[in-house]
Amino acid sequence: MAKNTVYVCHLPFKITEEELHDLFAPFGKIKEVTIPTEHGSDRALGYGFVEFTNPESAEKAVAAMNTKECVIGEETRCLNVKIADERKKRGRGGRW
Repeated sequence: MAKNTVYVCHLPFKITEEELHDLFAPFGKIKEVTIPTEHGSDRALGYGFVEFTNPESAEKAVAAMNTKECVIGEETRCLNVKIADERKKRGRGGRW
């Protein structure tokens, strides 16, 4: 995996992929947004991944968004953003 994916934690449990996409869209073209959910429900686990089309966009996103307070929905959160570690694909369709 190229270093074009960022890991974002401290997200609100009610965040949508569209909201996360919109939050990171200013840093470059986004290929995919993934927000893992609890097994058997639609509740987010509080973290997600944003995959950009190039590593430069990911680096810009980390520089601008790490430890930044953001208003997402009705909540204000201080996000932690870093380049995602390489993970092997899980069985059963899990991406990370």
